[in-house]
Amino acid sequence: MKDLILQAQAIWKTYTTKTGIVNEVLRNIDLEILKGEFVSIVGPSGVGKSTLLHILGTLEKPDSGNVILNLNGSIYDYSRVNEGKLSEIRNKNIGFVFQFHHLLAEFTAIENVMIPALIRNISYSEALHRGFYLLERVGVASIKDQKPSELSGGEQQRVAIARALINNPEILIADEPTGNLDSVNAQKFIKLMKELQSEYKLTLIVATHSNEVAKNSDRILKMSDGQIVTT
Repeated sequence: MKDLILQAQAIWKTYTTKTGIVNEVLRNIDLEILKGEFVSIVGPSGVGKSTLLHILGTLEKPDSGNVILNLNGSIYDYSRVNEGKLSEIRNKNIGFVFQFHHLLAEFTAIENVMIPALIRNISYSEALHRGFYLLERVGVASIKDQKPSELSGGEQQRVAIARALINNPEILIADEPTGNLDSVNAQKFIKLMKELQSEYKLTLIVATHSNEVAKNSDRILKMSDGQIVTT
């Protein structure tokens, strides 16, 4: 039996529009994810997939409910951990890959990959070594000195994956990672993520519209109206 790595309990999240309308984005979400599992979260735009990922990854806080993270026997209750510790957990243990990549335009590919390691106070030489290895591993070492504007969408995504892995995270969270890719690059992404999951023993949590991504996962969670309706 695999160990439980993430548990969400009774998560609620609302947003208030500028006109004062209150939207319930997440409604009483309960969720358990096992260590090493590849979970796809599917559903139409606006059902709360991204918000749920942000909460699981410590980027946002729920209005009520809680998330518990189990890292090799160390238990972190998000509601009881201060912002500084949450940032440390996020930097060290959770990698993110977003649809629009969020690479910093003024930095080269290798510099973008190195940034999370430098934030963690890893030496420049070690961050450079790790960064080059990861760019090589994801197949884009040749573009290490180019800036994001000089890269294709597929290349930018591979740089973003390398950046997400630089600190050897336990969990990789991806939000619509194939949304801006053509079918060929989408297939390459799926193949790469399956390889990396096995190689790095990652827990993958992916929000996606893609049936191809979903069918390659271990489990599919369907969301509708802010709730998980199938597991």
